[in-house]
Amino acid sequence: MQWLDLHRVGFGECIVLGGRKKEILMVDCGCLGGRLENGQLFSEYVRQLAHQYGRAKKRTFLLTHFHKDHYSGLPLLLKENPGYFGQIFLPNCPLDEKGMPLLLELAILIECFLPKQAVAARMNVGALRVFDQVGKLAGPETLYTLKEGDHFSFDGVDYEVLWPRREPYPFGDVCVHLSQEANRILLRQHHARIAAFLELKEELCMAYVRCMNAFSQETDADEQERWDCMEDLCLLVRDLDAMIPALHLLPVAERIADLFCSQTSSMAYHQEVNGASLIFQNCSDGTLSYQDILMTGDAAPFSLDTVAGSLRENYYIVKAPHHGTRSGWWPGLEEMGISHILISNGASGGGRVDPHYPSLNALHHCTSAESCDFAQKYGCCNAGFVCPESMPQFNKPTACLSLGCGIQIWPARTPFFCNCDHEPDITGYIRAKFRKKMRFYP
Repeated sequence: MQWLDLHRVGFGECIVLGGRKKEILMVDCGCLGGRLENGQLFSEYVRQLAHQYGRAKKRTFLLTHFHKDHYSGLPLLLKENPGYFGQIFLPNCPLDEKGMPLLLELAILIECFLPKQAVAARMNVGALRVFDQVGKLAGPETLYTLKEGDHFSFDGVDYEVLWPRREPYPFGDVCVHLSQEANRILLRQHHARIAAFLELKEELCMAYVRCMNAFSQETDADEQERWDCMEDLCLLVRDLDAMIPALHLLPVAERIADLFCSQTSSMAYHQEVNGASLIFQNCSDGTLSYQDILMTGDAAPFSLDTVAGSLRENYYIVKAPHHGTRSGWWPGLEEMGISHILISNGASGGGRVDPHYPSLNALHHCTSAESCDFAQKYGCCNAGFVCPESMPQFNKPTACLSLGCGIQIWPARTPFFCNCDHEPDITGYIRAKFRKKMRFYP
């Protein structure tokens, strides 16, 4: 990796790593709404992204999870540029002890019984249609699924996937209860449509697992077999789509909706999807390197706790989990030596930035300061720090441009922008001045 672009996509995420040989790795591409905070249509911004990296000789995409704010731009980009990516890495589906892809099953239940305006109905539905929306456009030869223990290469560097575990995955009690209770309610209904739905749901879940296996790194399936698996799954999804209008009209739909729409259930499902985000880092022999990077998606604290034994003491770049919000804060970050931390957040639609982040001994690269209480009160938390790669002026906000550390925020609002685009005041500077000395790489 030679440079990194952090894109302003509101409360969404799109990070692009650039290599020496005109290679790029785009990690996620999504936005919560149809418009960005500057009023621009997200679909238009995706077109700009495609053009911006159009000259790259090799383009790879990696999706950490299927929440809209990470996934929605991928099918938009491929719709107009089907062969844009030479490789697309998707998260493999975690399975419970019975081999059931619980998150997919919950997505099916939500899609079939919840009103579209429900909060839960807007979560994780991309997982259900990814092979139709992405696989058929990009081609089966480009798709690969990743899980704990898998490896991939970019720009001559090997990366290891630390999470999620495939099976048995430690699903939370609330989501396990949601699945069991929803199935119990449906099994008590003596209705032909419900019986047909339950049969189709089981068939679809198993077809999804087969498809994920066919596209895994360990597969011995050839291209035709993979295409057949994908086609079988897509046909089942279309059968499900045809069934949905009638299912919405059944009296039992209201009971299922009530089950999922409670604040406890909705939050638990949201956190479960986040918890299964891909976490990956470069492989290292222990020598400090500018390639040392930790990408966390929307990883939950329990996910990072689980992989803590595989994490290292020092990283050049760390991507803050779940947009730097309080729900995603992991205390282990305070024990690391981090040179640069990335926070992709927006003014609306998500959570506030956790107050621990401004005090981390790292240069912060933030797409927005609107959700950061420290920035609103004191100004930029980078005041007083220096970025040795870019040799900034003394006591000035650091502008890490491509001639320095290579980390840029797009679109830039000024030619020399502060890393969080928020002017510091003297209070912020004094607070930053007395921190511990940062541990920079040689």
